[in-house]
Amino acid sequence: MQSAPTFTPPKPKYFLITSDIVIPLFVIILVLFCLWLTLFSSLFSIQTIECQLDSRPCPSSSITYEINSAKGFNIFRYDTKNLVNRLTSADFTVRKVDVAKKLPHTLHLELSSVYPVVALQLVGGNDWLIFDEQLRLINNHATDPNVPTVILPGPVSLRIGVAPTDPELRSALTLARSLATTISDFKSLSLDNHNLILTFRSASYTAILSPSGDIDQQITSLQAILRNATINQGVRVIDVRFAQPILKYN
Repeated sequence: MQSAPTFTPPKPKYFLITSDIVIPLFVIILVLFCLWLTLFSSLFSIQTIECQLDSRPCPSSSITYEINSAKGFNIFRYDTKNLVNRLTSADFTVRKVDVAKKLPHTLHLELSSVYPVVALQLVGGNDWLIFDEQLRLINNHATDPNVPTVILPGPVSLRIGVAPTDPELRSALTLARSLATTISDFKSLSLDNHNLILTFRSASYTAILSPSGDIDQQITSLQAILRNATINQGVRVIDVRFAQPILKYN
């Protein structure tokens, strides 16, 4: 007995697009477009960098050059941790860095300087130039930074983040730090007629040292006098340039 012929429907000539295909396809394309727009387009490239150092605008220096190297990178893909590591571990005077991303293309940085250990003030000036423990210039302060200070006639040539090259200035800054560790009340050191004039925070008297003499011996003599309340009561000047210290009273 012969079997009945099977019916094969003709193949459609056109590709039918239904909502079951359109919606997922649209979602995929939209997601890919958003990813491209977010991660690879110029819309979110870093164009503006806001930088503050100790709550003031960052000065033009190697720090700003390093920060400006971030321009042109995608703000989402830019490695801010690497930037923070470079600023805090390289030869900069930066102790802490806080980074915030402001869409679409702004990077905001808050930098904190390393702690000052000694300062320089020029005669007649109102600002203090502050230095870190490596004697690198950090910045200038309009208020007393409460660290030992060297007072010198100006001008001086200094750059942010760089230690002074003048041996006399370096020696004075180093001596001021040393005096602060041995004499807790020490405030400032100034040069007057080739003599060193010392002032103190809680006393009105001054002390005179000679840079050409034995500084350590002079400091030892000064310490002995400062420890004796009976001797230094009412004293105006303590001169330890000589073998026998001279005290001048009011």
